[in-house]
Amino acid sequence: MTHWTKVDPAIDRIGINARLMPPDILAAARIRRLDGADTGLYLDA
Repeated sequence: MTHWTKVDPAIDRIGINARLMPPDILAAARIRRLDGADTGLYLDA
């Protein structure tokens, strides 16, 4: 799978397969950890 898009308009997230990115682009990306199991909040906020 290369990506997914939201079904619910209230959700402001998308997903992409980072393995398809060039290494230099990926190295510059900001990575945020999401507590998807419990609160749904970003852990770095």
